[in-house]
Amino acid sequence: MPAGAQLGARPFQRIAGWPFTVLLIVTFCGGGLAFAFNLVRALNTGNWHDVAVLIPLTFFFNLVGFGLVGVVVFGRKNFRAENERKNAHPDSPWLWRGDWTGGRLVCSVGRELLRHLFWVVLFGVLLIPAAILTVNEKQLFRSVFIFLMAGFLSWRFVPPAVSSMIRVSRGHLPSLLTLERVPCVPGKRLECTLEVPVPLCPDKGFSATLECRQNFSGVFGGRSECYWRKTEVGLPSRVEGGKTKLSFGFEIPADAKTTDAVRRIEWRITIHALLKPVNFLSCFEIPVFRIPKSVEAALDGNLPQE
Repeated sequence: MPAGAQLGARPFQRIAGWPFTVLLIVTFCGGGLAFAFNLVRALNTGNWHDVAVLIPLTFFFNLVGFGLVGVVVFGRKNFRAENERKNAHPDSPWLWRGDWTGGRLVCSVGRELLRHLFWVVLFGVLLIPAAILTVNEKQLFRSVFIFLMAGFLSWRFVPPAVSSMIRVSRGHLPSLLTLERVPCVPGKRLECTLEVPVPLCPDKGFSATLECRQNFSGVFGGRSECYWRKTEVGLPSRVEGGKTKLSFGFEIPADAKTTDAVRRIEWRITIHALLKPVNFLSCFEIPVFRIPKSVEAALDGNLPQE
C-alpha cells in the first residue's frame, strides 16, 4: 500500500460527502425552524405542555443544523489547505495535517471538552422539561427512567466536562507538543518537548505515556485495542519565561504498527501530573510512519522535506 493511501479520506467524507451533508443541514435547520414556529404558537395559546416538549426539540435541531452550517462555512478554508497539502505530497501523509507538518501539536483535551459539554447540554434540555411534566402527571415509571438517565449523565459526562473547564480556567490549555522530527519512524527514538502556558511544579513530576491503539465502532459504543504501550514517570520539568517545559522521549519498536486512518490505528501521547484541585492532563496524536531510506537519511541530516 502506498504511504499516501494510509490516511485516505475520512469515512464521513468518503461515503457520504456533500449530498449527505446538505441533506442533514436541510433536515435539522428545517425541523428546528418548524419546531420554533410551533413553540411560539404554543406560547401564545398558553399550552405549557407543548412548550415543555418543544423547547428541547427546538434547541437541539437548531443547534445541530446551524452548527453544521458553521462547520461548512468556516471549515472550507481548512479543507482547501488540506487538499493542497495532499496534492503537493501524495506519498507523504505525515505532511497532510497542518500540525503534523509544523511538528507542533495542540492538545486534544479542548475538543473533548466541547464534546462533553454538547452531551451535557443535550441531556439537560431533554431531561429537565421531561422531569417537570412527569412530576406534574405523577407517573412513577417515567420518574424512575428520568432518574436513571440523569444519573448516567452525571456519571458519564459531567465530571470530565467540569475537570476540563477547570484546566482551561487555570491556563493548562492550550498546551503544545513539539516533535524533534516528523514523522516518527518505527525503530527510531521519538524526542519531544511539552510547553504549558503557565508555571507548574508537581511534587512527583510528570508522567508520559506513549501508546498505539486501534479504535472500533459498535452498535452500543466503541472500543479500542492497545497494541503497544510504555510509560515514563517522575519526569522533571523546568519553568522558562513563565511557561512550563518538559522534554522526554520514547524508543518506538521497529515492528510497530503505523498510523492508519482507514483502520483507525493511532499513536497517542498522554501527559499527566498530580495537582490540586485538578490534575494536569494533555493528549496528543502523533504521526508514526515508515518512510523510504532516502527520506529517513534526509531527516537524520536535518534536511527540509517540504
